[in-house]
Amino acid sequence: MASTTVQKDTTETQSVNSFPPTYGDVQNQNKRNENTRWAWDAFRNTERDFEGCVEVEEYFLKFCRLLMCVGLLVGIAAKGVATILIPLLLASQLKTEKEDGRKSNALTELILCYSTPIALTFIQSMFKVCFGRAKNIGWKSFLPIFILESAEACGTAYLLFKVVHNHSMTSGITLVMSSFTLPSILNILKQIALARNRQKFVIRLSSVSIALIAMLIQCGVVVCSIVRPTIVFSDTTTDQIHYTTQEKICLVASLVGISMGYCENFLFCNLKIGSFNLKIKDWRIAVDKARPKINLKMCIIKVGIFLLMAYLLVPDVKWTLTEDSENLSDTFLSEINENLNDTFLNKINETLNNNTSHDKIIETLKDTIPDTTKGYLNETFLDKIFNIFKHHKLMFIYIYCAIFASYEGVLACKLQMQRISFFIPLALVPLGCFGGVIGFCYNWPDDSNVFGLAVSCPRVDIESLSQWIGSSIGLWVSVLLLTWYVLFPQCNRMEREQRLFVLPVRDNFFSSLGLLMKRKDDTVEEQLLKHAKFKPVFKKGNEDENESFVNGKRRESKERRKNKKESQTVHLYLWNYVA
Repeated sequence: MASTTVQKDTTETQSVNSFPPTYGDVQNQNKRNENTRWAWDAFRNTERDFEGCVEVEEYFLKFCRLLMCVGLLVGIAAKGVATILIPLLLASQLKTEKEDGRKSNALTELILCYSTPIALTFIQSMFKVCFGRAKNIGWKSFLPIFILESAEACGTAYLLFKVVHNHSMTSGITLVMSSFTLPSILNILKQIALARNRQKFVIRLSSVSIALIAMLIQCGVVVCSIVRPTIVFSDTTTDQIHYTTQEKICLVASLVGISMGYCENFLFCNLKIGSFNLKIKDWRIAVDKARPKINLKMCIIKVGIFLLMAYLLVPDVKWTLTEDSENLSDTFLSEINENLNDTFLNKINETLNNNTSHDKIIETLKDTIPDTTKGYLNETFLDKIFNIFKHHKLMFIYIYCAIFASYEGVLACKLQMQRISFFIPLALVPLGCFGGVIGFCYNWPDDSNVFGLAVSCPRVDIESLSQWIGSSIGLWVSVLLLTWYVLFPQCNRMEREQRLFVLPVRDNFFSSLGLLMKRKDDTVEEQLLKHAKFKPVFKKGNEDENESFVNGKRRESKERRKNKKESQTVHLYLWNYVA
């Protein structure tokens, strides 16, 4: 009887018996190894694990995950409600006819609320451009981005400066939810394209039907806001603003303009109309690769457009921040001026004629200055900072909520808590806004003020109450139907933000609903937008050097695969029975 072994002829295999080792041989070899153990091998011994530690740790980690899910859910929902109500509350202060500090504060705070999160995106994009690899994009590819995001800035400015202050806050919430018209239309094309890859007819029909229902609700509410405003707005018939034809066109244009800011997430496949071919797929891929440089340009452009719209739409309001409800020129400076004209010069002449001492003059000057002026002069730097936070607290609350709500939303998607801690809280935000405003106005009907700002409570007739509630619920359902794909994530854990969201997450008002609309559809990314693999591009050296480098890399990879295959060679024992 003979045996052959198919394996490498090394020093280890030469000393091994041709027969496979038995269990007893392995145990004997282990005992011999223990007897020949060196002294320093004692440090390799580990302590014995206590029984039950792994189970306790597992339960503790599950409890921590539960706390994180609940914390993100509550935090995102609360911050999302604030990002919608605070801009509407500030915009409602622009309806006062008298020019006072409250009106100037509201306009300036709206500008800062819009600009500060965008400034943070600008800084983040600057770091990515300076220290990362961001590709350039041509003007033909940049032009659609410029049109879409500029229209969103113009529509937001017109809605806040010209429309919201004419209606109640609940009507403003309804207008915010009706600003997804174009995405609802593009969503039908998206679902038709995705239905081609599905096998079951019921799934294809249901997905297209859901998209059609969402589109009909969004477009129907926009039409009713012009034809039958009592159905959409929560105001009485006598309080309704009778818009002119031009104002109605501007209202619809503002809603469509806001919706254009979310269209990029629903543009996915090429469109061919006759000889005209739109390569949208290639455009999306190029835009994703050049997103940091695009954000760097669009941050400046969007802030500039918003400032220009504020100057054109409300030219009579000054861009100032005051600490009182009136301007400083009406209180502080006028009081000082009056005091100087009446008493200050007389006191100086009197003290000089009496030849009093220098200390007496100083005491006389202190007596002439009023107490309010002394308070301004004796304030320290920290007191001034505290007063700024005190009088403009809504602005700082909004900036905090807008930044951290977007951060927590991205974190929930990265940690694969998208269903519980991302979709559910953002879906409940409109209901929380309606409930908060109605509950506040119902409990405090006489004193409807928040931090000194008047709240525009709904004033609905009994006849139009059911219609308004029905339209609001319909809009809420349409938003859920547009973003139901968020419930089926297919991304990896700790994915990059640019891979999860199509646009910057904090660059617009009402960022809570914007987070839902900006979340990428992973099904589209996997099936329709298959990104090309990275190919090395050489900008230096001649072609021979580049070719030799690529060939060397290929040769190295082949050798690595060959060595890996040889290391995993299975030893085959062939038993030949010789008669």
